[in-house]
Amino acid sequence: MINKPTPLEIKSLSPFIDPFFMNATPGIFLVGGDNISIEFPSGGITNYQLVHPLEKGTKLRMEVSRSGVRATLQSEEDQYKQDLQQQRADKLKAERAKAEELAKKIQNDAELFNSSLNLPFRWCSDIKVVMSGLMENSNGSGVNKRSVQHVRVLEAYSDGRFKRDVGDFLCGRDESKHQGYTDHAWDAEAKAKITCKQCIKVAKRFAKK
Repeated sequence: MINKPTPLEIKSLSPFIDPFFMNATPGIFLVGGDNISIEFPSGGITNYQLVHPLEKGTKLRMEVSRSGVRATLQSEEDQYKQDLQQQRADKLKAERAKAEELAKKIQNDAELFNSSLNLPFRWCSDIKVVMSGLMENSNGSGVNKRSVQHVRVLEAYSDGRFKRDVGDFLCGRDESKHQGYTDHAWDAEAKAKITCKQCIKVAKRFAKK
């Protein structure tokens, strides 16, 4: 748990707030030589004093708010800021680790499933490209939310009446006018899990071989 800076007890020597003090806040002030007075960085005395003495030269952070004038130790403010930064860094690190773990699990599941298809030709996973951009049915990357991962045939294959040419999907020809927009190189090892039900159905003919 991060400890916030503890407000110091101070008292005002005037019913009015010095306009010079207002202009200087929020800012760093110093404890004077008598250990209770609060000085401007330039050396001038403010209208505020500490209730409990502190060592001369101690840095104080003071600011004016609707609830009044607040004074804290600058050392505690610095530590608080540092702790917050560390907390954010730790949180980001944990989130990244969690995301990497999830991505790894998804990848392992995809590899395990795809290897079970036992396809006797080079292939990769791919989508039927729909230029949805950032429309309401897009997932934000230009890919339609309803897109499924197909088996993209990378080398011609024939087995009796069953034939597929390079560029075909296992479930049939890709008649999309946008064919070729996706880069097969990144997914040459079929990294994305096949989700096209028809491709999976056709692949069952190879599972028995």
